[in-house]
Amino acid sequence: SYLAAALLLHLDEYAAFEALANMTSKYHFAPHFRMEMKELEKHTRIFDFFFEEQLPKLFEHFKQIGVETTTYIIEWYLTCFSRSLPLDVICRIWDRFFLDGLPYLCRVGLGILRYFKKQLIVANFDRAMTLLTRLSDEHIDEEDLVHCIVRVKVSPHMMRAMLAGGAGSSSM
Repeated sequence: SYLAAALLLHLDEYAAFEALANMTSKYHFAPHFRMEMKELEKHTRIFDFFFEEQLPKLFEHFKQIGVETTTYIIEWYLTCFSRSLPLDVICRIWDRFFLDGLPYLCRVGLGILRYFKKQLIVANFDRAMTLLTRLSDEHIDEEDLVHCIVRVKVSPHMMRAMLAGGAGSSSM
């Protein structure tokens, strides 16, 4: 597991296990590990809601070329970006993730799309999928990426309501 490996870089074995167990139970990871399609689809719909709201042209381009969110977002969420991004960036992301939870992962995903928007908006299906699934092959400026993430606005309150199936989820 990329999550476990990243944790083991900073913690002893027991602390890494404990952190991984807490992450899976507290931050909505369990459905991803169990591959519960209903929950995975809900998380994807929520991401798509904010994606379409914040990056409508890119969202439409992805629809036109056939890039579906599930093809990249499940891996991003499941590994908490530890497979996709450089370690120094992951550490910054995880610091904030432990404070904000899943809404921050959504912001990071949208921040990545914003960061690579110029490349993705002109990409065909193959190039878009290669970029989205092999971010580690790309040069990523940490400060620019963090700036893109900061610019993303995802209401934690709205996200929690959507996860609970309440307000806002019917509009997706």
